[in-house]
Amino acid sequence: MSLLFAALLATQLSATSGPSWSELEPGISYAELKVLSDKVRPQGTLHAFRVDLRTHRLVPIDARTETRKRATVSTLAQESAAPLIINGTYFDERARPLGLLIGQGHTYNVLRRADWGVFYVKEGKASLVHTTEWKKKPIEAPEFAIQVGPRCVIKRNPVKLKPQVARRAALGIQGDGRVVIVVSSNELLSADLARSMATPELEGGLGCTDAVMLDGGGSAQLWATLGERRWRISGAWPVPNAVAVKRR
Repeated sequence: MSLLFAALLATQLSATSGPSWSELEPGISYAELKVLSDKVRPQGTLHAFRVDLRTHRLVPIDARTETRKRATVSTLAQESAAPLIINGTYFDERARPLGLLIGQGHTYNVLRRADWGVFYVKEGKASLVHTTEWKKKPIEAPEFAIQVGPRCVIKRNPVKLKPQVARRAALGIQGDGRVVIVVSSNELLSADLARSMATPELEGGLGCTDAVMLDGGGSAQLWATLGERRWRISGAWPVPNAVAVKRR
């Protein structure tokens, strides 16, 4: 890193305050923040919802029925009465979901051999492990589990990712154990998402210890109605499943 770049980056970070969280209901807060880039300028916007697992739980929603293979998250939210819902796993050209998905005592999809992560909740605590770790020692009876990828933050460090540009959706874990659900309003580099999620809150990021990407691109979509506020972030196509937040 050049001295000039380091000085510019330090200036940007020193002038950056942390996300301004607003409580939507007890246990869920929202913040809108600028994406952090190594080009020392904002690269778009992230919508972040911070969830306390003591008051809320993550629930998989399967879109598949006898008459359809996929649905938009707006449809799934209305059907499930979930106040917050985001798209879930990847899927193939036949709309078959890919990757482990567990919740409500049911396994919707089995583990896939892939360089992904498994984000899970056990006894009210969120964790993220690599697929190989899960395969070697699966967690017994998790409350929730989803296999997606790639991981973008590991032990507070952003992961070096391929320089791909797309809409993004992600799940992260903050140092105090709260979960952040994130969707971008625009296309951005995968590295910039990782940087924004790993950077401490006082420096303008989300302060995640670990984070993983959900399906992105045209799949990235979020629907929420919390208090008097509403978010309608549409994707380009329907999805086979989603992750909902519900009150305990």
